[in-house]
Amino acid sequence: MSEANDKQAIAFPKLDEAAIDALSGIATRRRLADGELLYAAGEHRCGFFVVVAGAVEIVDSSGDQPETVRLHQPGEFTGDVDVLGGRRALTSAIARGATEVLHIAGPDLRQVLSEQPVLGDTVLNAFIARRELLMEAGFEGLRVIGPATSRQSFQLCEFLSRNQVPFTWLKLEDDPAIGELLQDLGVNEADMPVVAYGGRPLLRNPSLRQLAEQVGLRSPLRTEPYDLIIIGAGPAGLAAAVYGSSEGLRTLVLDGSAPGGQAGTSTKIENYLGFPTGITGAELMGRAVLQAQKFGAQFSTPSYVAELDVSGPLPCVRIDGGAWQDATLGPDGIEN
Repeated sequence: MSEANDKQAIAFPKLDEAAIDALSGIATRRRLADGELLYAAGEHRCGFFVVVAGAVEIVDSSGDQPETVRLHQPGEFTGDVDVLGGRRALTSAIARGATEVLHIAGPDLRQVLSEQPVLGDTVLNAFIARRELLMEAGFEGLRVIGPATSRQSFQLCEFLSRNQVPFTWLKLEDDPAIGELLQDLGVNEADMPVVAYGGRPLLRNPSLRQLAEQVGLRSPLRTEPYDLIIIGAGPAGLAAAVYGSSEGLRTLVLDGSAPGGQAGTSTKIENYLGFPTGITGAELMGRAVLQAQKFGAQFSTPSYVAELDVSGPLPCVRIDGGAWQDATLGPDGIEN
């Protein structure tokens, strides 16, 4: 079997009846008419869907024309790595024919991954392979439109790249047709840089925080206390997130730019335990983030920690993001 065919098999497995029966106990059954949306691109992920009958078409609308990514048949399931991270959907899912699906919410999916290791490995490996295939197919993702000399455009693109959010930078100087695209989007050069998805404008001249909230990197904080708050998502912070969340601690990871720190920018890491042939920093850190999210760790980026307040009944981490936000630790909480 060729490498390409092998990756396709990993990315799109078919669950057997035993696996579907195991999922049925925690899932909600939904019946959809032909053409009905399960979720649309840009929406917060609504969970994980297993096709029982009919089919579900995954559609990429990031380019000029919608394209079918995959037609999921009975026994197959939707989603990629963003499901666990709670990011907004990159594609849309549409029922084709009279369709029935099992809908599993994010927390329940994490329970499945923890309690059913064989099924969990199948799902996680599929998620990783799907993202790789999507990028190899030329997926445009978000469109960042701005001059090549724009520092803000560069900063937005660097932020998206380090956080592994698919995007394309459309530089005004490179293509005369971009002026026509701006007209279709209803924006002008005064709005630069613009962030769009396909033919839909999302943000005009955004800050990093606005962009992060748009794509789901900066999620709302819990109102209840956390057990563990980790400041800084470098290799040590990510390891702490995996260990803490895997032990059942309500874990929050705060970082000012992107998980991985300096290691995340390395083109090849050869001195890390378990990777004798080396691995890119981005890939290693991406796997670490996914591993922590598998156990329920929450990430918030960019979140700049301004103060640790221990004067109240509970320790409080104060985040300066234009407006104060507080994250509190429980009585047995740890701050790192």
